[in-house]
Amino acid sequence: MEMLFDPLLRALETGNWGIVFLVVAVALIFNLRAILDFFEHRRQRREEFVKEALKIDALTDASRSIFEEELNYLLFKKITGISANRALREKLKDIVDRSAGEVQLSHLCRVKNLLRMKSGKLSVVVSRSARFEWGLNWLLAIAMALFALTFFMLPSALKGVTLQQLGSLMTLGMLFFVFALFLVSQTVPVSTAKWLGPLVTRLESASTENDN
Repeated sequence: MEMLFDPLLRALETGNWGIVFLVVAVALIFNLRAILDFFEHRRQRREEFVKEALKIDALTDASRSIFEEELNYLLFKKITGISANRALREKLKDIVDRSAGEVQLSHLCRVKNLLRMKSGKLSVVVSRSARFEWGLNWLLAIAMALFALTFFMLPSALKGVTLQQLGSLMTLGMLFFVFALFLVSQTVPVSTAKWLGPLVTRLESASTENDN
């Protein structure tokens, strides 16, 4: 850690914020695995507790049924990212089955935060705030990509660039580029919902007509 703190303190003293940003980014990258393992362990504790509870022979049938449903909920959420009770899980399966291949579970996973169930019918709802966030993410992604391009081109435009400055500019350019890609990834749910929503609505309407 001293290898990271020393250049960080020197950069703060000299006001070199580019180096500060670089050192913090490197520190996060080196500790990323530990951070992810910490949150993964916290997520698995509940699942492990339910599995252990189901091994208890004295468990009543009612409690066992509740715990089995809880385990199904946790496993489904772990795999798909969708917080779905039994009714929603069955509805998602029904949509996939009736779509004849048009709708895949992966499509539904992308719009997990936009799924709504009302009166037994599934819909994909894109709110105004979601549309605004979608547009904002695209604008920011373009801005970050332009910043990245600027950092990549600066060494050729400046004279007397040192090796350290070149490394800092390239690193900043790469970080801005990665951030731009991240912002683009945040537009996927709404982009997917724009074509998936009408398809789900059509399938649910057809189901209603068949029931009648």
